Amino acid sequence: MRALWLPVLTFLLHISITVPTSIKLVPSGGNAGRVEVYHSGWGTICDDTFRHNEAMVICRMLGYNLVVAKAYGEAYFGSGVGTIWMDSIKCLGNETDIANCHFDGWGKHDCSHSEDAGVRCSELHIRLVGGSNPHEGRLEGQNSAGTWGEIITTGITSRIAQGLCSVLGLGSAAAKIVDGTKFVQGVSNQFEVNLTCIIDNTCATDPFTTAHGTPLGIQCSYTPIRLVDGKFPLEGRVEVLHNGIWGTLCGEHFTTHDAKTICTSLGVDMSHQNPTIFSNGQFGKGTGPSWLSNMQCTGNEKDIGECRNVTWTYNTCASENPAALSCPSTNIRLEGGVGPWEGRLEVFHSGRWGSVCSQGFEQPEADVVCRMLGYDHRDTVAEILPNSYFNHLPSQDILLDQLNCSGSVADISFCRTKDWGVTNCSRSQEVGVRCQTKNVRLVGGSHSLEGRVEVKINGSWATICDENWDDLDATTVCRMLLQYPIDGDVIGKAYPGGKFGRGVGQIGLSNVQCNGSEEDILFCQANGQRRVNCDHARDAGAACYVDYNTTLLDSTNIRNDKEGSIHISGNAICDENWDENDARSVCRSLGYWSSSPTVYMDNWFGSSSGGGNKISPLCRGNEDNLAFCPLAKEWGKDTCSTGDIAGVRCNPAPMGYHRVKLVDGDQPGRGRVLVNYNNNWGYVCSHGWTQHDTVVVCRMLRYRSYNMTSTALAQGENAILVGEIDCRGNESDIGLCKADLDKSNCTDMVVGLDCTDNVKARLVNGSSVLDGRLEVLKNGQWGVVCSSAVDTTTAEVFCSMLGYSNTKPIINTFTDGASHVSVNQIACEGWEDHIGQCVHMSGTGSRCNNTYVNLQCFNCSTRYSTERGEIHSMNYPQNYDNNADCMYMITPPSNGMYGLVIQDLTMNDDEDFIDIRGQPNGPSLGTFSHGGEFPVIPGQKFYVRFQTNGSGTEKGFRITWKPLTIEDAMTLNCGTTTWNAVVNMTILRSLYPDAGVSDIYLAVQSCTGTVVDDLVVFQQSYTDCSSFKTTTDTDIIYHNQLVYPNSATPFPVIVHGYRWRVDISCNVNRQTNVTQSYIPTAPSVTQTIDTGHHHLSGSSNYDIHLTFYQDSGFYQAIQGNPITTHIGDNVYVKVDVNTNDPEVKMRLDTCVAKPTADAGPDLTYPLIQNGCVVDQDTTILSQGSHETKFFFNAFEFPANHLSVIVSCNATYCRTDELSSRCLQTCHARRSNDVTMVTRTNLNKLINIYSSSTNFKKANNLKFVSPILNSS
Repeated sequence: MRALWLPVLTFLLHISITVPTSIKLVPSGGNAGRVEVYHSGWGTICDDTFRHNEAMVICRMLGYNLVVAKAYGEAYFGSGVGTIWMDSIKCLGNETDIANCHFDGWGKHDCSHSEDAGVRCSELHIRLVGGSNPHEGRLEGQNSAGTWGEIITTGITSRIAQGLCSVLGLGSAAAKIVDGTKFVQGVSNQFEVNLTCIIDNTCATDPFTTAHGTPLGIQCSYTPIRLVDGKFPLEGRVEVLHNGIWGTLCGEHFTTHDAKTICTSLGVDMSHQNPTIFSNGQFGKGTGPSWLSNMQCTGNEKDIGECRNVTWTYNTCASENPAALSCPSTNIRLEGGVGPWEGRLEVFHSGRWGSVCSQGFEQPEADVVCRMLGYDHRDTVAEILPNSYFNHLPSQDILLDQLNCSGSVADISFCRTKDWGVTNCSRSQEVGVRCQTKNVRLVGGSHSLEGRVEVKINGSWATICDENWDDLDATTVCRMLLQYPIDGDVIGKAYPGGKFGRGVGQIGLSNVQCNGSEEDILFCQANGQRRVNCDHARDAGAACYVDYNTTLLDSTNIRNDKEGSIHISGNAICDENWDENDARSVCRSLGYWSSSPTVYMDNWFGSSSGGGNKISPLCRGNEDNLAFCPLAKEWGKDTCSTGDIAGVRCNPAPMGYHRVKLVDGDQPGRGRVLVNYNNNWGYVCSHGWTQHDTVVVCRMLRYRSYNMTSTALAQGENAILVGEIDCRGNESDIGLCKADLDKSNCTDMVVGLDCTDNVKARLVNGSSVLDGRLEVLKNGQWGVVCSSAVDTTTAEVFCSMLGYSNTKPIINTFTDGASHVSVNQIACEGWEDHIGQCVHMSGTGSRCNNTYVNLQCFNCSTRYSTERGEIHSMNYPQNYDNNADCMYMITPPSNGMYGLVIQDLTMNDDEDFIDIRGQPNGPSLGTFSHGGEFPVIPGQKFYVRFQTNGSGTEKGFRITWKPLTIEDAMTLNCGTTTWNAVVNMTILRSLYPDAGVSDIYLAVQSCTGTVVDDLVVFQQSYTDCSSFKTTTDTDIIYHNQLVYPNSATPFPVIVHGYRWRVDISCNVNRQTNVTQSYIPTAPSVTQTIDTGHHHLSGSSNYDIHLTFYQDSGFYQAIQGNPITTHIGDNVYVKVDVNTNDPEVKMRLDTCVAKPTADAGPDLTYPLIQNGCVVDQDTTILSQGSHETKFFFNAFEFPANHLSVIVSCNATYCRTDELSSRCLQTCHARRSNDVTMVTRTNLNKLINIYSSSTNFKKANNLKFVSPILNSS
């Protein structure tokens, strides 16, 4: 037994004597010194033959990588003691241990300690910076003095590029030199460098010399990899790029080692960290091929291309889920703000938190920070806050300085240009960041921090339903829109019921329930678009408030209403960055809602002592409070001297006549007050309105009455903009009055005015309300108008009072000795809307020689009183007359609802138009000059005005009307896979006034529509919502119902019946001919009413595509039409149908080739007929339910035809259908007439089309040489 153990012991003994030699430099702690070696005790080395190679080995043993090694002799670093262990050393320079060099033997020497050898090891570094990934960038180097500089191009070869990539530990096989200027610049210094000695690690002297030139760019070999669909940059589904196609990695056999290599290739230091693998499809399945599987990486590779089992093929992945992972990232946070979205930037490294210096920290760096914190860069603004913005926090070491990020860098640590903790910054240079989401806005308010709440969902702005909308939700919105520390003090007030007007587009959310801690309104609990139970009349609004009181102090420190030094909550404001926009915001908070302020600086009013608050405001001028302005400096942090205090004089400014109007009244001069403020039209709250305010507004509108009255009216469709106006009564413009924009005391009532003293006009005893004897109501009595008082200008004003401006009135007179005279003298200038605005008017009761006015406002008019009918312009369909102004009055006999439709409209220009109203002085239901499709306009009566100018004519219009039915409220535009049913709620509510948007659904309660404007859109799939289908010889027909349940609440649990049901059906053609990018255009919807129930039907085609591919894997589609290829090449073709119906299958019937679109049978060459291949060089590769793949060998037609058109058609069947056309099987390849085409000229290029579109242009095509390149 002992004999058996001896070899093992001998082997172990041999291992023990190969322990590396221990060396050190004396004195210790630096990069230079006397070399001492350990061999049964410490000793020195003699300097005989001790040169550069020997010094290089010593430096490498000391841990230096790229190094300038310099040898010293003659005890340059002092004489040692003890044994001189080595003498006459001769190294090659590549040894890993000094003992492996040739020397005289341990302890053999002829030296004294005056010849002790020493070294200086000056480390060098190189790196790539400014690239979009760690494998490319500008090459930078650090010289022996520790200075970084970019390396310039001087005779660099690809071999050097490969060597540099090897030194960097990156892939080198395909390394190449690129233009360095395309990468983001790092340092400003430049070096010319001896790169050969760096690559060989043989630099005897510092290889860096200062120079100027073009920066050197290097791109090392690597496999492009990205992580997709993760919330954070370093997580997601793994995708790799190969042959220009992005594909996935199979999740089966995907190991931690594979993930570690991927993270390394992305630039993450994985030496002491591990990735996290996700195997349940958390980041989606992806698209494209599954490129790799079972790579068998060790985890030490820099690129997956170095792993053991990397074979680029189209893999069939047994696991349905692709590989996904999360790489470790630098732990960062924002501290000291109101929430995690803002604060001092802090990073965690080596067990401690530290801050980041603002030097070099610019927008790219801030963007990286917000992405790392999980903010979507598409909807987030990364804001850099000034130096030490959050200096109230405890002091920390600065760990990062001079960052340089570029492109889509995933981690802030990738941007380092200095090592961790290396900085010359002070604490006053700590950087702060705010990640402000830009997916919320306030619209339609009187200032920047109030309005209708709109959120961005899937790239589009949408409103929020006011269901359960409260102040907590509003506060969350306000906090998103303000900066520190104001966002911590702001309070939001919720406004329901469309207080700020009705939005457009979708209603994105309802039943929002924030708890107050969310950083984004989209993070609050809420219902999505398909469970929204309101329309835009219930759009949610919000207004933001802060308890920061603004006062002005004069020179005696007494509060002044109009001018003085500015104080916010008792603190004076410094004049740094102070301008008129800042002053305007201050004046607005003091009630001067329209002002032209005077700006004062340098403590003009001399009212402050002890300095002020330096906030450097950056107001836009539409803020209601200085605190709502963006601030360049933190509120309450910096101060200024007493001599630097800002001041203002608030000078009221008129708003102007055209920024106030009265609307929704029965005549001009009566109606709701609308003001244009902050570029919005809105109402004035009735709370606090006085007679002084009434007088000012009516005088501003140039009414001359002394009996002007106001009333409270329900809010209309516009926003409420002004909470209260405070006029003295002598102002000429309400802009000169003070106003409070706060609407917290408002109800739903707004100000309505009558500026006319109840003076009205009418036309009586004529053929319509718009012609007849002119009478005026004045002082409570109707009377006639003297003919001498009315000229054409005045007649136009009377027609305006009746509802129509810019008319061409016709004046006639009559004689009546018994009439009461209301008006016998009037002088109008033509701009007026009402005679109450005219210069002079009197009514004395005199008889005016008994001659009075008959007035006709239109030069042609017709009344229609039937339930259904048609009207058209004069001469239709021939051209209409110039300078026409006609009125068509449609007054059906019953009080039911009717639908009016414009069937045809062709006008000469935009000044020729038709205007449709429900009554002469009512709001316009629509004004039209052009267009192809028009909505159904509901109403009980219609007044259609047709006006033309004199610049030309066209055929005009044709309009029909009939009783309104529920079908008029619905349209059905059958899609290829979806219903596309639309319900117009405006029309529906004409029939069912209490209809709710979510009361309507598609067969089942979960299938509600999406609210878009006043429409409810149903885009569910034909296969969802209990749809069913039937089949005819020509069509597959999908069926469903739009239903409206009998219920008092939305989304009822039990439905006992329906108020109405509308059957809907879509006929999809069973046979379709394929064209390039074919998108079926649905025919005009055919709507029929079946006895006993309602029905809508439409038709469509399946969306079929023919696509050419370069490869047999069908991953690289060829774009363009035609494609260009060599005769004899294989052309891969996929014909597929876009349908999600698993019970429908596509059968490819016929594919033919022609030289021209109109070629006859003698030049029609079949490739496939009745589902069978008939061309000897065509092969069907696969046939599925929804696609067929085949290839053919490219050919040409004779007689100098330059192109080939490929056209296919397909039949669609139910999967269980047993008809012959759905079950045909081919038993043998049939022969074709091969003499029709040739494949002999293999070098010739041929164009191949996938449709007949534009084929006549083929002879003008320019051919290109790459095979299958787009033409």
